[in-house]
Amino acid sequence: MQDISISYTNCSPSENSERFIRDLMERLYEESPSNSHLKLSITKVSDDGYSGVLSINSEPQTFSAIASARTPSIIAQQLVERIRRQLDSWKLNRFRGSVRRLKHLKPNRQRGGLLSS
Repeated sequence: MQDISISYTNCSPSENSERFIRDLMERLYEESPSNSHLKLSITKVSDDGYSGVLSINSEPQTFSAIASARTPSIIAQQLVERIRRQLDSWKLNRFRGSVRRLKHLKPNRQRGGLLSS
């Protein structure tokens, strides 16, 4: 079950914009650590301006970003790009540690297994 929360304050995006933003959040959720909670808040701050906050709370780490733009859809895209960079960095560091731990293992040519050096 996806744990995604999207809220709008002082605005009501079109049905197409809402669907677009929902789809973006669902795709981002799929890239997030397991058991994450994704929360997006978009607020209309002026006649031609919006601000947004996106956070992903998960066991290993919290990821967050803020943005402002002329439309909710643009804000959502900016936030997703910023969070993806954070997720990519987290994944790189997470798996880099795993690779380091496995480097001390050498192939065992006699049995096809791994031996500790």
